[in-house]
Amino acid sequence: MFVLAGLLLAAFFTRRVGAILFVAVFLFQLFEARGKSAIILLLTFLIPIGLWSYRNHTVIKQVQVLQKKPLKEESKYVAIKKTFFINIKYYREQATILLLTHRNEYNIHALRLIPALLVIGFIGCLFKQRTVIEYYVLMYIMAYMLHPYFTQGVRYYMPVLPFLMYYLLFGIIHIVNITVKLLKIQSRARDVFKGVATVITVTILINLHIKASWGLIGHLKNKGYYREAKENLLASIQWVKNNTGPDDVFISDRSAWVYLLSDRKTYGYKRVEDTALVLNSIIPKKPDYIIDSNVTGYARYLRQTLNDYPHLFIEVYRKGDSVVYRSLTEKK
Repeated sequence: MFVLAGLLLAAFFTRRVGAILFVAVFLFQLFEARGKSAIILLLTFLIPIGLWSYRNHTVIKQVQVLQKKPLKEESKYVAIKKTFFINIKYYREQATILLLTHRNEYNIHALRLIPALLVIGFIGCLFKQRTVIEYYVLMYIMAYMLHPYFTQGVRYYMPVLPFLMYYLLFGIIHIVNITVKLLKIQSRARDVFKGVATVITVTILINLHIKASWGLIGHLKNKGYYREAKENLLASIQWVKNNTGPDDVFISDRSAWVYLLSDRKTYGYKRVEDTALVLNSIIPKKPDYIIDSNVTGYARYLRQTLNDYPHLFIEVYRKGDSVVYRSLTEKK
């Protein structure tokens, strides 16, 4: 149990979305295994997280939690409901990009069939061979249906894509089994029918997007690995590494990138529309430099703050839309 807790902690500290894996394992232990094991797992996981949060609080005077997109003037229930339906529409569109070569009437009908087969396969697994994977997939999908960012592309499918493909195949096999019973196919012919029907169905699904996949691969080979905004940020980080001191402190919307690639202590900032609050979150960290880039959607909060308080920041390097500023906030 302690080894399991250690692995879950490693997943969480690698990326905080790893908390979903802990929730899945905890619920599985609670409902499918022994309740005592679930309590031990909960305590073994939460104690290190609590100590880590306290450490963060003492370092930067604010507990590290998942950043949230500021909500407009509306109730939390309305905001959550709106987010859920926006995500449903968005990820349905991403599924179209992921699965289909091009849109036509045949493909659209196929795309409607795929979720039905997925649901059938998932429900079948829930009732026949429920494992921690079912808990994880359910928790993962629920979490991202409520996640307030809508520009993530197909990459959020990747952690559960193998499981979704399994449920899809399981759903196909379930439908084939029902068809066999309805047609009353007997003995050896039944196994042949199951195999042929499954292979044909899977082949059709693969054919829906294989041409698009090859086209995408060819497109990526003919262009740079990163988009221009990321290339500019990487150039700025390289400049930071070559032209600043090892003890200098930085603020960036990509703090992990700056720290990893330049070996400079780097912090984030408060992501809100009120630039005074953003500035107040920056000042206690006593930064020497600010890196403004156009890589993320929430970079606008920092950029607006830089525009509102120009006397506190001096531009020292620019690469495209990525700018490094010398910070004068200690003199404020």
